[in-house]
Amino acid sequence: METILETEGSALNVMMLQESRQYTVLAYAAFKNHPQCFKVLFNHAKKYNLKQASGSNKLALSRWANKPTDEKFTCLHFATYHGNQELILVIVEEMGADYHTRNIYGANVLHIASQGDQPAPLYYFAKVKTMNINDTDNRDSTPLHWACYSRSEFALSYILAMEVNLEAKDQAGYTPLHLAIKSVGQLKSTRPVRALLLKGANRSATNLNNDTCVDIIGEEVTDNMRNELIQMLEVPRYLECFMVKTPLVPLRQNHKTQLLFVILFLIILIA
Repeated sequence: METILETEGSALNVMMLQESRQYTVLAYAAFKNHPQCFKVLFNHAKKYNLKQASGSNKLALSRWANKPTDEKFTCLHFATYHGNQELILVIVEEMGADYHTRNIYGANVLHIASQGDQPAPLYYFAKVKTMNINDTDNRDSTPLHWACYSRSEFALSYILAMEVNLEAKDQAGYTPLHLAIKSVGQLKSTRPVRALLLKGANRSATNLNNDTCVDIIGEEVTDNMRNELIQMLEVPRYLECFMVKTPLVPLRQNHKTQLLFVILFLIILIA
């Protein structure tokens, strides 16, 4: 392809190419997660096509990067879904793309990174670019909702390390914990549910149909996993100080255990 583009030179303006669904050549290269193809097209545009564009070079590159598909996805959205940090830096830092842009579903790069289970873009956009990790899409879903729904465990772990709203509800009244429970059957694991509970997710939350977390456990879940979920979702009643089992609640510093140990030790000494 590079040879063909070089032969065509300025006669071929790659910045103007779009197919029936409005994908630009950059968007398609990012959609296919093909960084080498992306760079060849990008370098061709800089060498031959920018002088044909109106405005400054930076503005022309930004307009090209921001061109949406029919569903308002941009090349940055596709690069983010694949977690291609190299392309993300080119698109944002070199081309000046708008990283706040949303698709027709109201999803921005944070939602899309969560769908793709990509913690690196989450860090870049949430920490470096200071985007709001609790931002919502058209259905009031946060990136945490999407991580739970998409069974994205890496993204979930990273999001939980930030200041995240565990009790945010989407339009159906589902919290992230609800969606994590609904995904257990496909994931065949309760790890996301456990992680949310350890962070402090509310076991008693209900959706708009007044369904509790236990009520929405799917029929496809095995009996053993169902019983495990029911036990996990019960309000802990055991004595945490004896650490009979790992408490599925946020751990806080508590000096009662040390005090109890000292008292028992003294009793043994006196006896």
